Amino acid sequence: MEIDQNMVVSNALQKHPNLAKVFINFGLPCLVCEKPFWGTINELAEKHEGDVKSLVEELNKNMEKSYEKL
Repeated sequence: MEIDQNMVVSNALQKHPNLAKVFINFGLPCLVCEKPFWGTINELAEKHEGDVKSLVEELNKNMEKSYEKL
C-alpha cells in the first residue's frame, strides 16, 4: 500500500513507525511527543510550509526500505 498525501499521519505511523524519522527530517514536529498531529500528511505539510510532494516521495522510499529488510 502506497502512502499518499491524504493518508492520516497517525495511520501511516501505526503501520510504519520507522517513518517518524522522515517527518522529523522534513522539519515537521515530533510525532511521538505530547502533541501529535492527527490530520492528513498534506495538512501537516501545509501547516508547517513543507513540500508535500517531496515528503510523500520520501515516505514511500523509506516504506519500501523497511519491506526490503523483511
